Amino acid sequence: MPFHANLAPTQILPGDLSSEPLEDGRRLLRVPLTLEVEDMPAEKRFFAFALRFENLVYKLQGGVQVPDYTYVSNAFFLADGRTLSLLHNIPEPAVLVDEKFWNDNRRTLFLDALVPYDPVMERPLRIYVEWRTLSEEFYRYHLSLARQGNNLPLSDPDAVYNNVIGGYGNFSGYSVSVDTLQIPY
Repeated sequence: MPFHANLAPTQILPGDLSSEPLEDGRRLLRVPLTLEVEDMPAEKRFFAFALRFENLVYKLQGGVQVPDYTYVSNAFFLADGRTLSLLHNIPEPAVLVDEKFWNDNRRTLFLDALVPYDPVMERPLRIYVEWRTLSEEFYRYHLSLARQGNNLPLSDPDAVYNNVIGGYGNFSGYSVSVDTLQIPY
């Protein structure tokens, strides 16, 4: 299991939030996030992250909104072009950060979490940031899987990373932490 590299504490400030209408009548809340690696390893920088949001749903009782239940869903995000080019979707419910992202001693990912909600019946409550420090084997295996889908039609597929001697497969791991960020109102 790799030594976990923690994120510095993150805050969501009310003035940083923005909301825009969607075509279906819902709204899209943009929540800027700064994910800064607090204790960056000197080498072997293998990370992944996942973003989820929690919305509170109201029901109407006598014309009054009454909290009914909450639900959690995966959040999409926006980032600048350089960052997006170095992120890989993997079969895990997480996004792999290419090791090249950290080559210039960056410590921070800047993302906008996107939270859709119905302004009449819902209120965004929280964002969950799952941060994973990966073993090199986990990173290599999932990077090779991500590259399988990016091959050109007439090129040979990339080989899937394998670290099982005398067989096929992958033995690897990661450590994880989850930060809960309250969305201020």
